[in-house]
Amino acid sequence: MHTTTGELFMALPHELSVLSEQALRKERVVQSLQAAIPPIARGALVRSLVINEVVGTNDLEGIRSTRKQINELLESSSASEHMGQKRFRELAKLYLEWRPNLRGVQTEAEIVDLGEKSQRLGECHDLLGRAGSDLALTERESELLYLLVQHDLFAAFPSIQLEEATAYMRMGRQSTRKHLGSLVEKGLVSQVGSRPLRFELSADGRRLLEG
Repeated sequence: MHTTTGELFMALPHELSVLSEQALRKERVVQSLQAAIPPIARGALVRSLVINEVVGTNDLEGIRSTRKQINELLESSSASEHMGQKRFRELAKLYLEWRPNLRGVQTEAEIVDLGEKSQRLGECHDLLGRAGSDLALTERESELLYLLVQHDLFAAFPSIQLEEATAYMRMGRQSTRKHLGSLVEKGLVSQVGSRPLRFELSADGRRLLEG
């Protein structure tokens, strides 16, 4: 618009101003929720968002891909990939490097879901602290269960590879496998893959942590 003297000026419509303020407030809520969850859970959440973003981008380009395919490609070695797989994998890793620009939690339902999962994670942490002695869990086993809970709540897929658990625990592969094996024997964890070895919370483990 111009004034009577020819000067140009802009005025933000009230409706747009209100929407901008609402978006800013939601963004602060999301940032607060994400900051409140542990790094492992936050990483699992980002990875899940990346997988959704890649699948959505592929759909727009008329390329069919599934969340499972993208997740497997992110975990795989590039040596055995054909050209199409390599493209998916590189695109997903590019999104991981551009985390600040990634489409994150946006809708009201997603914000509520993130809040509920964050609260549930805190409750599981407290429950593990109380139930550890009753279940005869070692400190290491409790730590592994907490790791699996984070993946169960926030990751695109609930299982983790033995190598991921080993890196998290900062101990040897065989020691980590031994502790996971003990949790399997106690019925709290299930082995769901062998090449590579993968583990996730069992049905009994989930029921226990649901209180």
